Amino acid sequence: MPAAAAPGHRDGRIGAGLTAVVTGTPSARLAGLLDSVADRETSGTASVWRFSAGSVRRALDAGRTREDITAGLAAAAAGPLPQPLSYLIADTARAHGRVRIAPASCVLHGDEPTLLAELAAHRKLAKLGLRQLAPTVLISRSPLDATLAALRAEGYAPAAESAEGTVRIEQGRPRRAAAAAAPRGSKASGGGRTAAPGTAKESAAADPGALATRLLAAPATTAGPAPLDGGGAFVDPVDEFGVVGRALCDAGALGAMAPEQLRQAVAYTAAVPGPSRPACPRSVRRGRAGCRGGRRSRSAPAR
Repeated sequence: MPAAAAPGHRDGRIGAGLTAVVTGTPSARLAGLLDSVADRETSGTASVWRFSAGSVRRALDAGRTREDITAGLAAAAAGPLPQPLSYLIADTARAHGRVRIAPASCVLHGDEPTLLAELAAHRKLAKLGLRQLAPTVLISRSPLDATLAALRAEGYAPAAESAEGTVRIEQGRPRRAAAAAAPRGSKASGGGRTAAPGTAKESAAADPGALATRLLAAPATTAGPAPLDGGGAFVDPVDEFGVVGRALCDAGALGAMAPEQLRQAVAYTAAVPGPSRPACPRSVRRGRAGCRGGRRSRSAPAR
């Protein structure tokens, strides 16, 4: 090789010390070749490049092959390459790519190769970007939760793993059963349909104060002739709505009556309508206000 190179020279001197020297200005093609496989140390009257495993690996990462690098340097050197450089290129190319890293959002693995192959070929799971790396290993380009949801939607039952490789315990929220449809002929509130009778009674019993207020507001009835022979004035049983309502709303009665007595009074006034209602229970009469339903009024003469 010539010791001096004219401007734009296409040749260089490659020594046994893993260096390449080009005197003068190297051509663009030669400078590009040496910059891709070696590290430039000096520039000026003479440019020097040094070869290393890292610089050769950089060329391999850029897509160049061992044969391509060797042929290009041999053409630039106008002769065979020094043996140390040939060994460096061969050893670096042999180790390059022995371990590969693939982008993935999550990994699918199992003990059944047939099942994994089925998942990889499933058309509806193509959106996950599944790729088979081994008979029992798949990778997905979709996140773990999205992959789980897609597999479960297709009828599979995968289990999620934590970063440590243990099965992840999912904390599910309790779910309520769907409400039963209303029976035909019944009407729901606000929609032109009324609720079932049992539901209405339960809601009324749940709020005795509101029911007592309604009973208190009921119109009072006037005394009429006794239905039986005897003559005296008689209080119609319907007036018991007002009597019991006053008893329930009286502060003394509410304080003296036990919850069970209060429930009996409400059930008594709401369950049986009109004259067919029996006499007021004894437990209700024990309250401070008492219950006078079913008795004669004070205006009736005593027998």
